[in-house]
Amino acid sequence: MGGLGNSEQSHGSSWPVSSAAAILSIQTDSTARSIAHPIHLHGHDFWVLAQESGPWDGTTDSFKTINPPRRDTAILPAQGYLAIALRLDNPGTWILHCHIAWHASQGLSLEFVERKESISIQSREMKIFQDMCESWDEWSRNATYPQDGSGI
Repeated sequence: MGGLGNSEQSHGSSWPVSSAAAILSIQTDSTARSIAHPIHLHGHDFWVLAQESGPWDGTTDSFKTINPPRRDTAILPAQGYLAIALRLDNPGTWILHCHIAWHASQGLSLEFVERKESISIQSREMKIFQDMCESWDEWSRNATYPQDGSGI
């Protein structure tokens, strides 16, 4: 399989997700005028289990569990759904969001904390975060063009 990119590698014949995993299903509103959304997840690769037009029926019948494609961004079809699975093996605070920046700013994003008990922040690291926030606050008060987006 030489020459295949990371997103195209084969991962064997069985579903590579263990019991320490999450499955998310994201669905667009079928009553509204809709467009496709590039959905991106920070901190993980995920497996695309389903990516279909139309509403999700709430079952796993459409899920591809044999060698599903692995990505960090996938398209949520217009008036459709995207089902993904990810291993819960990377402690931290992560965001899943639409890669169209103003969509994320309008709320098409989800932040979650994974394995909170495994996260520790030293006081020196906390000071770095606090200093960065203070610098941002100072700069943004006088910014010529205020940021109105999410910053993602």
